Amino acid sequence: QCLALQIVNKPKILPNGHQSYSIRVAKLPIKLEAMLSNTLLSDIISWMPDGMMWRVINPDRFCNEVLPLYFEYSNYKSFNRLVNAWGFRRIK
Repeated sequence: QCLALQIVNKPKILPNGHQSYSIRVAKLPIKLEAMLSNTLLSDIISWMPDGMMWRVINPDRFCNEVLPLYFEYSNYKSFNRLVNAWGFRRIK
């Protein structure tokens, strides 16, 4: 599943490497940027080679390992509804 993405803002990183607020209360673009910037997750969710789209590579691991870190749910359909509400669309 590839969705077009434009980053609009980044969370502030403190000198100790922690984010200045809980990522779970951040807006979707900030959460996506954090997920896509985390190299430990690159086998689960990553940028496409053109850098204009991203892809969930492993939906099962995404639901079990990634969604609970950034959202209060682990349901892939809920995540899809959220990204659709933000105007992202699946590209086949």
